[in-house]
Amino acid sequence: MVTVYSSNCKQVLHPIQFFGSHRFYRHVLKSERTPIRSLVPSVLYSKVHIPPSILMDLQAVLPPGVFPAALRRLPQMYLKMSGDPLIAGAMGLHGVSTQFTWFRTFLVIEDELDSSNERGRVATNHGLDSPYVPVLLTVYGAHVTTTMAPVLATILATPRNVLDITEKTSEFSSLNMYQLSSELSIPITPIDGVSRLVQQVDRVLALEKANKQL
Repeated sequence: MVTVYSSNCKQVLHPIQFFGSHRFYRHVLKSERTPIRSLVPSVLYSKVHIPPSILMDLQAVLPPGVFPAALRRLPQMYLKMSGDPLIAGAMGLHGVSTQFTWFRTFLVIEDELDSSNERGRVATNHGLDSPYVPVLLTVYGAHVTTTMAPVLATILATPRNVLDITEKTSEFSSLNMYQLSSELSIPITPIDGVSRLVQQVDRVLALEKANKQL
């Protein structure tokens, strides 16, 4: 017999009833949660990425009046330091108005996935230990990995001497080492999420096989 505890009562189930019920799958996910320390790399990437997404990426897709003047200066400071042609193009500082529509779309989806990841961890009441974190990491990582190819292609194809409206004599960097290392680290998130999903599926299949042998 299998004893199942809920918030209000204790219920004793026959093994067949337990393994065939939704309680079995919830028990598997709950008992086999991923240790917090092993989720740190992927979640740390998400945490570090959220502030720039809110403070700069959203300024490329929302009306200028939404942000106070102090925050509107942040993209200008970033462009002076990095010469990022994609952010500059999304903000309409070079190229034609529709040239970077694809990149603005990516920014909107990415910001939504960022907020969904945070809402998911909060809603499940498990924080980093939630069994749903691998699913969220996989979806988020698959998106940013897919966008990496056109982003890298655009950066590498952008001439170094593109004129900038804010600084007429400045140059856009083609691709510096910081940008390259950031882009190459993106596939870590989907690989991490998928590996955790595979582990959870393997556990469920093993327990289902044991159930059939009873």
